[in-house]
Amino acid sequence: MSYTTILPSLESLGLFYLPNLKGWWREEVVDENSSSINNHYVSHSFPRLSDLLIGGCPKLTFLPLSPNIERMVVENNMWKPFQRAMQKIPALKEASSSSSSLIPFSNLSCLMLYKIEDLKFLPEWLKNLTSLTDISVNACRNLKCLSPGIQHLASSLQLLRIDECYQLDMSNAADEFTSLALKSSLHSLVLINLPQLETLPLGLQHVTSLQRLQVKRCENLIDIPEWISNFKSLHTLEFVKCYNLRSLPQGLRQLTSLQKLKIKNCPVLYGRCQRETGEDWPKVARVPELILRLGASTKPSTSFSGCNWGILNKFRISQFCNKGMS
Repeated sequence: MSYTTILPSLESLGLFYLPNLKGWWREEVVDENSSSINNHYVSHSFPRLSDLLIGGCPKLTFLPLSPNIERMVVENNMWKPFQRAMQKIPALKEASSSSSSLIPFSNLSCLMLYKIEDLKFLPEWLKNLTSLTDISVNACRNLKCLSPGIQHLASSLQLLRIDECYQLDMSNAADEFTSLALKSSLHSLVLINLPQLETLPLGLQHVTSLQRLQVKRCENLIDIPEWISNFKSLHTLEFVKCYNLRSLPQGLRQLTSLQKLKIKNCPVLYGRCQRETGEDWPKVARVPELILRLGASTKPSTSFSGCNWGILNKFRISQFCNKGMS
């Protein structure tokens, strides 16, 4: 039997605010109970689809299939239905077992989660996304921990960005980041607007592969631990609007690869890092690119100032993957 390839030239697909949408296939194609799917639907579905965007589809349990999807954004969605859809990946892998090139999501490298209100932890099924290099979690205000999902990404994850996750407490995240360190490929970490963050997560000291670290609008951050000296590959370090950060550690002197240090609107550090006169000047004097800035207003803003990852007004999601450090 021959089959017609579905939308052979489609590269980007967005599903926006479809409250009753359950899936892409008819009932006879997907068995909701067994998660089975005929192999030809994988091999003949969206062969060029690389960007998948899903927003406001709370009942979605079956995702559009393509082995070539590289970037996926989920916004304003309930997490449980989406999780059920992603948990079907092992069955879909089995359906595509004749060729690894047909496995759905086998090339997914960038995953962005935005305003998923019922997301409380990163799920274990992330281990099925073996090509995943970039994860951004933004405005998921009920997220409480990164486990167990983060622990399965040690060999692939390169960029982790967490923004406006108000309940996320990483003070006891030693195991999470220690697991990453075992086979760590993580080179960029961005932490933005995390009110529970008072110091860097303890387990992060073992992630010696880190090259770029940005901490922004973490108003309760008061301390940078001495073990930052472990980051021998770190070349970029930034603190922005960390109003209560009191000083820099002596360990900063041991970061021989550090090329850029940016301190912006951190009033205490600004004074301590002044040339020749600041108490922390000896710690930063050797950094080739030292940026010290103090804006007109250094008071915390009460307005929403998070990075807008909204897919409705930013359909070009590729700009966020591997460029999330700007």
